[in-house]
Amino acid sequence: MSDLQFSINATMPVVILILTGYILGRINVMEPAFTAALNKFAYNITMPFLMYSNMSTVKISDLWNINYILLCAGATLLTFLIAALVSIPLLKNNKLLRGEFIQGSYRGSAILLAFAFVQNIYGTVTVTSLMILATVPLYNLLAVLVLSLADGQKINREAWKEILINLLKNPIIIGIAVGMLGSALQPPLPFAVKESIKTIGSLLTPLALLCLGASFEGRRARGYLILTAVGSLLKLAVFPALLLPIAIHAGLYGEEMAAFLIMAASPTTVSCYVMARNTGHEGILSSSMILISTIASSITLTFWVYLLRTLGRI
Repeated sequence: MSDLQFSINATMPVVILILTGYILGRINVMEPAFTAALNKFAYNITMPFLMYSNMSTVKISDLWNINYILLCAGATLLTFLIAALVSIPLLKNNKLLRGEFIQGSYRGSAILLAFAFVQNIYGTVTVTSLMILATVPLYNLLAVLVLSLADGQKINREAWKEILINLLKNPIIIGIAVGMLGSALQPPLPFAVKESIKTIGSLLTPLALLCLGASFEGRRARGYLILTAVGSLLKLAVFPALLLPIAIHAGLYGEEMAAFLIMAASPTTVSCYVMARNTGHEGILSSSMILISTIASSITLTFWVYLLRTLGRI
């Protein structure tokens, strides 16, 4: 198989599922209420099953890599700081949009697309869980901070307490904990139970990708084209161009590199819109960045996969 064909095969199934969800949403097969409920089921229920199914097959001692976790966390913080610096001159006369712009620029669909891409390439997900462990708490914490502080709001003690509780209740964090517990204990479950867990876990990727497509609100995106273009350029081109050489220098190969690539180069996540709305923002800029970056990522991600494939890294 050629490197280009490999890259297309890794990216196109993901893109096709997203586009299918978008079409189903436009023809009202996946209506907003149904999509929201299905998305909630995908993340809250199937996530822990998938994490357990994949992580329980390996020893936690073989899986754990603190250097990889620190590298992913450091990369997340770096992209956040760059997005914040870019937002200062870009939005000096419109501070109300600064929080949405920063969040949409640094926060990608690392969780969902990492599972989809790694499963397409390697068939199972193991080390990818460490990338998620390093980024998800930071994604959520930084999003709350920037959406509040960038607009002049203050976070009191009760708000901080709620933020920490929500982080601990995050289904992704719970999924990783369940997966690591299964990896450590290796319980002798009957074959039927193992297969049932695997089947439920396998629902995550297709359901979440369909919901991602069905959630797009393209009509509302037209008024923020310049901001959307700059944010998408950062997310899909600038950040991976900056971070991938660091990952190569750090010696990443295989699934570690594939997961790192998705963290660095994935499009803006739908969670940005949800978080923006929950903190009192309009969410239109977030919606615009989600739509444009996801469409463009079908090209950019294929390029980055192709580049790393030719270098023998994935």
